[in-house]
Amino acid sequence: AVPESMLDGVPNKETGNIDLTFDPNDDFYVVIPGSKPDDFKITDLTHEIRTEQYIGAINHRLRLLEMEVGLSTGTFVFDGAGVRTTNKTATEVISENSQTYQSRNQQTTELEEFIRDVVLALCELGRATEVDGKPLFSGESPNREEIGVNFDDGIFLDKKSESDYYRELKNDGLIPGWLTLAKIMK
Repeated sequence: AVPESMLDGVPNKETGNIDLTFDPNDDFYVVIPGSKPDDFKITDLTHEIRTEQYIGAINHRLRLLEMEVGLSTGTFVFDGAGVRTTNKTATEVISENSQTYQSRNQQTTELEEFIRDVVLALCELGRATEVDGKPLFSGESPNREEIGVNFDDGIFLDKKSESDYYRELKNDGLIPGWLTLAKIMK
């Protein structure tokens, strides 16, 4: 707030009076004159920013987003400086059987079925489409079970645990050394 004496006066051509004006982009208010000289000083009327409430509201929205897309609670957190993700290892995600892992498994199952459907549809389309009097595809369509879909689970598999597993199998004489190398180096 500022005292009225600090506002600019602009002559009004219609009335002949001087109108007090201020920049409408600034948050100034006219102080009602009082009897004390201290009442005529510049006073800061801004309020504290409610950062805790804003951070809480943002985190609430992030939890809703996690729920809607099928991620584990706490995957995203806003700490006032920015959104960060929780740092969990793939082993932790799997061992907790988290919502993230379950959602991922459900999505890969659905995607695997979709890919099989696309392969079968392409075989049928190739059989129905002719070029120079010959069908593009003349073989037998595979069974759904014969269509292999392999997702790279590098994100969800702990490579060290997998390596230790195959080394144990080799050391116990259950698999040959070349297979151990093939599985570890894939």
